[in-house]
Amino acid sequence: MAQQHPLQKLRSPSRTFSLLLHVLGVASFSYNFNFLTVWETPFDLAYGWHFQFLTILGLSAALLSFSFGILADLTLAPVFFTAKNIISIVATPLEVVISLLYWGLHLINPELLFVDNMRLPVLTDMGFHLAPSVFLTLDLVLLSPPWTIPAHGMMAMSTGLALGYWYWIELCFSHNGWYPYPIFGLLNTTQRVLLFTFAAFLSTVSSMMLKWVYDLAHREADSNQNLRQCDTMDIDDILRSVDPSTSGIPRETTDLQILTRLWVAERSAPELLAWPSDGVFERVNNRIKAQIEKVEDMTGDMDPTTNFALIVIQTELERYKFLVRSYLRARIAKIDRHTLHYLSSSELRARLAPTELAYATRHQALLHNHYLSSFLNAFPPQLQNLNDTAGGVSMIDAPDLDTAVFVRMLTDKEVSGRGSDRDNSLNAAEGDVLIMRWESARDMVNKGEAELV
Repeated sequence: MAQQHPLQKLRSPSRTFSLLLHVLGVASFSYNFNFLTVWETPFDLAYGWHFQFLTILGLSAALLSFSFGILADLTLAPVFFTAKNIISIVATPLEVVISLLYWGLHLINPELLFVDNMRLPVLTDMGFHLAPSVFLTLDLVLLSPPWTIPAHGMMAMSTGLALGYWYWIELCFSHNGWYPYPIFGLLNTTQRVLLFTFAAFLSTVSSMMLKWVYDLAHREADSNQNLRQCDTMDIDDILRSVDPSTSGIPRETTDLQILTRLWVAERSAPELLAWPSDGVFERVNNRIKAQIEKVEDMTGDMDPTTNFALIVIQTELERYKFLVRSYLRARIAKIDRHTLHYLSSSELRARLAPTELAYATRHQALLHNHYLSSFLNAFPPQLQNLNDTAGGVSMIDAPDLDTAVFVRMLTDKEVSGRGSDRDNSLNAAEGDVLIMRWESARDMVNKGEAELV
């Protein structure tokens, strides 16, 4: 199933409103084509048929776009949804330009568009020259992700369409001897160049206006949603947002809180803490990869006013990446400092992640080989070990467990600590912050009775 873009107003593809809008659009466009088959005009036998008209070319693009929309709604397949959106980037501004040019020239002089015997009934005329732009605009604003094509891309596309259509009508003129629109026969080559240049400019402007309307509609919706959230927020909502034990918090938020606490604890503790076994680190890594893919999909239009969501996602992504990098660097620094210590027993090795254990083993092997080649090979074999414990003195350097740490109590508890002159104990309440030796605080932290700050 296609994943809905966060800026889409309504669910699409879907079998509800999205399907209804696309079915109505296809029905309207198909009726227009059926009308052409029963409407007797000289174009029925002419080279290029009715496709000489820009109106019919735009109508074909609209029909193709909405046909893919129906396929996407019925199958929920992302490939059809993507095809619909790609075609609509061309079809929507094209139909808007067709509506503006047609009705503008119609008000000035209808004879610039058609001869008297080819006038369309009012409803049919609106079906050809107004309904497609309305349907496509509604699809863009309500059911589509934002366009990421920049302004210069819009200009290049509009210019290409104008030049392509000019070539097409000149080709048809070479076969038929007349133009589809009478206005072309009244203009010389220079004037036609100016007309098509203006049409390309108008297409670019209409594309930018459509993007502006899209942003305006979604900005107002976001503002209204934020106001509704502010009206209903109370102190309990604020407390729940920072309490990791509260149920109902999304897994993403809970994982971020857990990762932040792990990061603070790892940087504060003098020794390596146990690798989290609940899979939080793996979930965070997968979420970072998914967000990177989303950013790559949304990248293209760097205008902050139209891509504010992309800026927010990138900022949040950088926060996650900072926490992960800093957390891993703190652990690697401890492993580098006391590698043999953490490899000396199965209990200490259990604190390492599989990749950390492989790193520590390889690191120690390289270090030992370096020492052997530098000076240890000159020593007797019994003195070449780096983990000798002869005489009751270990050569393995261990972390200093007497390092002072700050802890915040998570429960009411009598706390005992070892001092330089004498040991001491006190009754600590939940929320109290104490400074004590890590050796005295370690059991409380491991049991969840206190946390490092």
